Amino acid sequence: MSALPFRWARLALVVLLGSCWSASVRAASPVENRAFDAAARSFNDGFYSRAEREWGDFVRQFPNADRLAQAVLYQAQARFHLGKYDAVVDLLNGRLAQAGKLADQYWYWIAEAQLQRGQTAAAAVAYARVARDFPQSPLRLRAAYGEAIAWFKAGDPAKALERLRQPDGAFQQSARTQPHAEFVGRGELLAAEVMFEQKDNAGAAEGLRRLDRARLPAELRWKADYLTIQLQLANRQLEPAFEGATNLMAWTVSNGLRTLQEQTVALQGDILQKLGQPDAAIRTYTNNLAADVPPERQRQALLKIIELSLIQDRGTQAIEWLETFVRERPKDPNLDLIRLTLGEVQFKAAAALRGTNAPASVAPPAATNWLAHALDQFDEVIKNYAQSPLVGKAWLDRGWCLWEEGRFAESAPAFQEAAERLPVSEDQAVARFKWADAQFQSGDFGGAVTHYQQVLDYTGAVPSLPSTFFEQALYQLARAGIRSGNLAAATNALTQILARYPDSYFCDDSLLLVGQDLNRRGKPAEARAVFADFLKRYPQSPLAPEAQLAVARTYVREGDLGRAIQQYDSWVGRFTNNPALALVEFDRAWLTYEAGRQSNAVNLLTHFVTRFPTNTNDPLALYLVGNYYFDQGDFANAELNYRLLSQNTNWPVSDLTFEALLMAGRTAFARGAFEDARRYFLSVINDLHTPPDLLAEAYFYLGDTTVEAPARDAAHATEKYKEAISSYSKIPLTNHLAPRALGRKADCYLQLSDYDRAAEFYTEAMRSSLADVATRSQAEVGLGLVAEKQAPGRPAAEQSQLLGRALDHYLNVLYGTNLRDGEKADPYWLGQAGLAAGRLLERQEKWDLAAKVYARLLDLPPLRRAAESKIAALQTHLDQDKK
Repeated sequence: MSALPFRWARLALVVLLGSCWSASVRAASPVENRAFDAAARSFNDGFYSRAEREWGDFVRQFPNADRLAQAVLYQAQARFHLGKYDAVVDLLNGRLAQAGKLADQYWYWIAEAQLQRGQTAAAAVAYARVARDFPQSPLRLRAAYGEAIAWFKAGDPAKALERLRQPDGAFQQSARTQPHAEFVGRGELLAAEVMFEQKDNAGAAEGLRRLDRARLPAELRWKADYLTIQLQLANRQLEPAFEGATNLMAWTVSNGLRTLQEQTVALQGDILQKLGQPDAAIRTYTNNLAADVPPERQRQALLKIIELSLIQDRGTQAIEWLETFVRERPKDPNLDLIRLTLGEVQFKAAAALRGTNAPASVAPPAATNWLAHALDQFDEVIKNYAQSPLVGKAWLDRGWCLWEEGRFAESAPAFQEAAERLPVSEDQAVARFKWADAQFQSGDFGGAVTHYQQVLDYTGAVPSLPSTFFEQALYQLARAGIRSGNLAAATNALTQILARYPDSYFCDDSLLLVGQDLNRRGKPAEARAVFADFLKRYPQSPLAPEAQLAVARTYVREGDLGRAIQQYDSWVGRFTNNPALALVEFDRAWLTYEAGRQSNAVNLLTHFVTRFPTNTNDPLALYLVGNYYFDQGDFANAELNYRLLSQNTNWPVSDLTFEALLMAGRTAFARGAFEDARRYFLSVINDLHTPPDLLAEAYFYLGDTTVEAPARDAAHATEKYKEAISSYSKIPLTNHLAPRALGRKADCYLQLSDYDRAAEFYTEAMRSSLADVATRSQAEVGLGLVAEKQAPGRPAAEQSQLLGRALDHYLNVLYGTNLRDGEKADPYWLGQAGLAAGRLLERQEKWDLAAKVYARLLDLPPLRRAAESKIAALQTHLDQDKK
């Protein structure tokens, strides 16, 4: 945030100064009064350079003036408007002794200037002084907010939140006396932002609800609404988020907030993409291609349009659109951007053709031609837009084209140009990395070592770079060091991999990837060979245990778990005092579990938890042990391990904590302890930190528990189904459990004899795009049952129609009519549908048809004997029909 939101504070300050002057003015000379009034008029009209000069003249000419302190403050404000922040601080600090009753305002403007020049911690201290030392100051609320925003800008959001939330702090004290003040709203909004960043969505939502948005300036009200939508997105409430974004756009347009309209358009497009409406998203992003939209925002919109086009397998269409743009608008000021984007899409088209799953819409010319076209576009940008900020990116993309063509030596200068022209950024880091890669491929291993080492300098400097980027750089540095004979560089790289990324693929997956292809696909056999070469060259290296472990992990990548486990067993036997022992023991147990040797794995995992009781892998170990006992039907031991995981304070609460509580509830359910199960599920539901997906699971299982638990009395026999419906209704329709929950609701309505509602929810479950074949089949059978239940007591024609409808539903499942492309029938519901259809046909005395339905069940082993019995029972009727 900038100091611009404080503009109303400054205007108010002028008024405050005016009221002070009227009480303190002595009999000043006419010359003094004219000088003061002239300087004030210059300031108030916005002629700040003139005002600064005139206030300076006043201070020098009238050093004993009663209004000297005010004049100094005015001069400081003029300097502030001119961006002379150092001069503001120097002036006010030098005159603090003469500030008198204006001392609070002196400190306030010192804080403002320090904030603007980036001295955020010093600004926070100055703001705090106003709030602490001048409790009656009209600036106290603004200063309290200023302190919070300064700490926020200083990178300490926790301290900012603490200042805003402290009950006896200056902000809360001022807020209680001025609840509708603008800066109260600003502070509440800042607190909500901090809580959102800290993943405290519930706290952020509560803070936003307290905001009096009608009193906020338009920009801040927009920000509050924008944050509300971000919270909805974080909670996967896509439909409400889109409705909110639509309303926000209308409000933004009506208030003339042009720059915020562009950001709102991007938000709408993002939500539409998440809603699975790519065409609507593209139409929305197109609004940000208007000529008056800033180039960077245009670029973002264009890239999103291209991204969505490619997702929809419309690569050729995207290319044609961009080529048309280049052809029809040769003088467009953003043509460098368009050409760069066109080249990047053509490059992606070439990559798609080179892959095994090329999109159908990307037709010939061949991939090499697409690369040639892309290279032409990048060369156009480099040649014709030398002053464009995109030239560095064009050099980077040119390097990639040459690299993909196998012209490694030629790609090196392109990557070098990119590295030297681009600002410190992710792209610059990639350019330097590929420069080193090109040198490695060309045999310049010494140069590669130098530039891989420079890549490591980006650690912390570019937060968007993932850890895998630096893991790869370290791995490549180790390879280059080995090939160049630089043992120190190789050993240092491997040491850093093990120290900084002990759980990475480059450690877990042998610490080695081979060549540029291993950036995209694993080649563990070659990695194993390279690491074996390291061991052969340097057998006395202190990294020998880690190297042997890396060799073992290459077998994991290949899926050869037997040989991997043998290597782990050997390692554990040899290196019993190695610091990595705990990690190795866990990995060995995990691999044993994955290899299907689950009883052995449980012994190893149990031993692991006992031996390493505070290890970060203990929760997963307990969870796996619990799963084993659950699968074995040993629910007591399963529940014990899940409970140990969820209740142990040695580890922080994580998603696994809530998953363990859910599994504990399922074990209690399985052993018929429904009240215990209910308590487990409610503990997940009532925890504000429960992830949305797990919260949905808790509601689902709570509904099942409510249904299955014995009724307390006759009244509860009905009420429990209503309680279950309430639980199932809490599951969002976008959640993967939603179709099953809809089916469960329908089951409950069926039990309540509310057949219309049952049919409604069975139909909704059956039509859901998220529903699998089992859920849809269950819903279809449910619709059949509903129709049967509705038939009794109806007129004969209507009854016949309902029973015919029921039979159709059963046969839809039995004959596979309800299957979608690529699906296979669910055996259980196939059998249930067949039994229901046969039963109905028997009631209608359609013996031959019933026998044919039962005959279809003979291929289902669990139902074969029952089907044979039913066919045999029908034989008498069939024989009579023949007579």
